[in-house]
Amino acid sequence: FTSGLRIAAFRKTVAKAIEIKDVKRVYVPPAERVLFCLGPRNRVRLFFLAVGEHPAFGGLILGCILVSCFFLFLSPPSDDDPWFSLNVLPDSVIDAMNTVFTLIFTIEFLVRVLSQGLLLTDQAYLKSGWNIMDTVVLVFAWMDETDVIANAALGKVFRLARALRPLRLMKRNEGMRVIIDALIGTMGPVLYVVAFSLINFAVFALIGNGLFGGLMFRCSTPGAEYPGGKAECSGNHVDDGSPTLLGSIRQGVLVPRAWEAPFWSFDSMAKSVLTLFRLSTVKYVSVLEQAMDITEFDKSPQQNASSGYALFFVLFMIVGALFVMNIFVGFIVDGFNLNKGSDGPEEAYSHFVRQIESRKPQRLYFSSLIPQATWTPGVRKFIEHSNFGVFSSACVFINVGFMLADHA
Repeated sequence: FTSGLRIAAFRKTVAKAIEIKDVKRVYVPPAERVLFCLGPRNRVRLFFLAVGEHPAFGGLILGCILVSCFFLFLSPPSDDDPWFSLNVLPDSVIDAMNTVFTLIFTIEFLVRVLSQGLLLTDQAYLKSGWNIMDTVVLVFAWMDETDVIANAALGKVFRLARALRPLRLMKRNEGMRVIIDALIGTMGPVLYVVAFSLINFAVFALIGNGLFGGLMFRCSTPGAEYPGGKAECSGNHVDDGSPTLLGSIRQGVLVPRAWEAPFWSFDSMAKSVLTLFRLSTVKYVSVLEQAMDITEFDKSPQQNASSGYALFFVLFMIVGALFVMNIFVGFIVDGFNLNKGSDGPEEAYSHFVRQIESRKPQRLYFSSLIPQATWTPGVRKFIEHSNFGVFSSACVFINVGFMLADHA
């Protein structure tokens, strides 16, 4: 009987919620004072509140944003660029329209602040990230209009800030706001992927430095082919038109020989990380060929002399490029689906469901392989203790530090 009463009460609550949802929304100003002087029943505040909530005002602002973006498209990127001397509209017309739009957006800012508050009220204007973005765009616009910065270079920077105007459209579109908020919500999990990628780069950089450090050198001109090397790469060379490390040289020109390494190499940790970053962008052919041509120290390369080195690049492409990229995309998609169109309680509920799923009892398929000795529980307790994990991580970092010092 008690459960039946609870169900009936719940149904009445849901019915009331549905009825309230169908009623037209009426905004009631909070009890705080706006700018320390406008109370909740102040006529000035109620006037600006009615103006800000009117659909025509929102439509006017949206139309001004669209038109200002159109004029932004017609504006030249720089006033002193001779290539943009011929404009579709005169500069005076474009400047006048930019001033008008800046004044309209300033009026919108004042309406929002006088109705909601600037910073200290519960629904203050600057408590929203989207409103902060609008305010920043407005401040840059006024700096451009008033020329408060005398430096010409900084003036161009403020002029380029006009390109931020299309961002104001995202605030007016709920779907775009949901997408951006969901992407921002994925930044936390993506940091774990970035940390894993950095560790992966450090490991492969150490291995690459140990395998290829100092072995990719070659003569800048022909004449020191294998089994020749650094000793034969001396003196001058009369170019015969063949390609060299120095690029295209005219035939018959006398050039000095030099024992040089290619730009993408593994001679130091910095160069190794930079080369691996290039490999992660799937531009690996030239570096792969140079590694496969390695012969001996201070010896010129020979084609496919060390084909086995290709295995290093295959492993890095699988782990460092494809695997990390798939994890990166997976985290973004998963975080986007988790945060899309959800508020705080819904996100907390989703996390709670995931925690329950991850801690469900699982069947032990290999229970017969669990150690049965009397001392195994103590060893397991020692290994699973948090202090042991901290000690193990410290040892790993110290070991990596010594490896970096060894190959620096």
